[in-house]
Amino acid sequence: MSAERAESVCAVDVIIIGAGVSGLIAANVLTEQDQYIKVLVLEACDHVGGGTYTESDPKYDKSHFFTGGDYVKPNKQRRILNLASDIGLDIAEVAWPETGSRESTMRFCRALNSWNPLEVWDWNHLWARAEMHAGGIPSEAPLVQAANAEDWDRVSVTEYAQRECWTSYSKKRLEELVKDSFEMEPSDMSMLFFLWAIKSSESYQPIARKICHHFGDKLTDRIILSSPVHHVQRNKDNSRIVVTCASDTQYTAEYVIVALSSPSLSLIDFSPPLPMKSSFVPRFPVGTAYKCVSWYEKPFWKKKGFDGMMATDSCPVYCIIVEQEELGCKSAIIGFIVGEEARYWSIRTVTERQQAVSAQYAEFFDSEDAYWPCQYTDTRWTDDKFARGGCPTVLPSQVLSCHG
Repeated sequence: MSAERAESVCAVDVIIIGAGVSGLIAANVLTEQDQYIKVLVLEACDHVGGGTYTESDPKYDKSHFFTGGDYVKPNKQRRILNLASDIGLDIAEVAWPETGSRESTMRFCRALNSWNPLEVWDWNHLWARAEMHAGGIPSEAPLVQAANAEDWDRVSVTEYAQRECWTSYSKKRLEELVKDSFEMEPSDMSMLFFLWAIKSSESYQPIARKICHHFGDKLTDRIILSSPVHHVQRNKDNSRIVVTCASDTQYTAEYVIVALSSPSLSLIDFSPPLPMKSSFVPRFPVGTAYKCVSWYEKPFWKKKGFDGMMATDSCPVYCIIVEQEELGCKSAIIGFIVGEEARYWSIRTVTERQQAVSAQYAEFFDSEDAYWPCQYTDTRWTDDKFARGGCPTVLPSQVLSCHG
């Protein structure tokens, strides 16, 4: 939307703060239900999609760096998958480790595989019990209504593993699972929250970015980019809500929808203040991770029998995804540095991270070609002043039982 038009917009029916997946879908639902409703979406960044941002490198034709969230999980996340189907998006599935070279995967992914029957039994027993407990967690009702909610909320995932696991293998595998799904250490997560999250897991599919671009194009005349909101206030007679942006531009609406991640809420001043329960939301931690993209002229890993998604217990990268067809003329390895490793590497330079990542790939794939990417980039969304963190919001112990 042009600056001239932005200045002319004063009063609308609904203002949506945030042009990520949630904000854009909310705007689309409202406009489809009533074509006459006036909806305005205010986005702090210069692009829609929030953490699904895509960068292009002019030095390499058709080379795109998907620096943010690019994957969703199917099965229990049927709504977003159905939405993708409704708008005609092509969905590419990412294979799990079993589709790669079994011998090589076993050699490097010690935390995910074991030939010891006791370790395998321990893990299966642990997961069966977790799924059984998760069955008592309500999908839509408040989590505090779950059976034994306070007991589950008193312990972290790490404490639960220490109590229930007989083998170090199961403890390590549970730790890797939490890092993979939440970009966070299991010691930072409530077991009650983890049980709820079990209902929304399994494989990955890259569609979030496409959904944002689709609705961004469809709603382009209702979106104002580069407009960070600083203040939300009810007017004196409580009939309207006044939203003030950093540029001092003001908009009014009957309703405001805030579609932001929890830490981003702390950037906005609400008057009157949010209810006491909501005031705790900005304090909820989010995932810490680097998304590292290494480009190569040829997919050398194919010769080694690797494809899809892999995981390793070496460092710094934990999770590895190899992609080719969708990324144009180059082939890429996407790696994720999460949790404590991400914090450790945050004080290193990009060159140091690239060297460490390439060295790990060279060992993982047993190939010297990994040392020589034609391009490398990494992104940590914790450094973004608006996003202020990675993909999920995670609840630590005793938050839900006290404030849920």
